[in-house]
Amino acid sequence: MKLSEVVAAAERGEAIEWRFNFSDWGDKGPNIPWYPHYEYRVKPEPLEFWVNTYEGGVKLFHRTAEGAKAGVLMSGAPVVRVAVHVKEVA
Repeated sequence: MKLSEVVAAAERGEAIEWRFNFSDWGDKGPNIPWYPHYEYRVKPEPLEFWVNTYEGGVKLFHRTAEGAKAGVLMSGAPVVRVAVHVKEVA
């Protein structure tokens, strides 16, 4: 993403992250000083998915809870857990 796109996203109120020299991404907060030697990006949405677990340790991942529940009906395999919600927290 170009810096001009990141600046425009910041003006729209989107969260911006930065890093220097390939360090970990950090949150810039509301007051963003734009340095030419820093790298910036729009903060990505947390990874989120639903998991079905079947006997034998098989796990299938789905983008939605509805997809996970529908997947159980189509699989016909013995189910251990249905639509366990997983969301990234860092």
